[in-house]
Amino acid sequence: MRKQSVYEEAVTDKQLAAKILIPLIEFEFAFMTDDSPSLVQAISNQSSINAIFQVCKQHGWTTTEHLMRKGKANNPYFRIPTSAFREIYTIAGPFADDRKHQWARLIVERSGNIGGYRKGTQKTADRVRTLLLTEPDKFWTIYDICLALRLLPSTVREGVRQLYKSKLLERRREGKTVFWKIR
Repeated sequence: MRKQSVYEEAVTDKQLAAKILIPLIEFEFAFMTDDSPSLVQAISNQSSINAIFQVCKQHGWTTTEHLMRKGKANNPYFRIPTSAFREIYTIAGPFADDRKHQWARLIVERSGNIGGYRKGTQKTADRVRTLLLTEPDKFWTIYDICLALRLLPSTVREGVRQLYKSKLLERRREGKTVFWKIR
């Protein structure tokens, strides 16, 4: 008789599934500065990502029926919605890395909230501008702005775009990281 793989066990054990996913999300998933975690793998890892996807699908932690494809290489990927991430993180968190832990707390906090922070009060662009004016010589990342304002990146990026188009922000790039500063 063949012994079950940990992934096969995780299909029927939600606690085990969450404990497997926390380190995977921390190390393998695109997570930082995203609204929700996503996992993209090379086609050569098809069987591994499929096993992880099946665990997530069984526990209602993905909203698609099949793996999706991304990029020129047609790599398999899937996302874990914020509500599912909240459940996984509540069961098995926190992360070892404090920056990722802070980001996870933001995603959990914002899960289920629509329309940004305090919908209908101050516009996001105005909130970003006010924040950046508190330290006018500092260059901020989207990560820093999100944590300071307790908003998800999709909301913050739109506010930053508006300010940049209005020529109120200066942009600097270091590798893949973009920094923003008030003009």
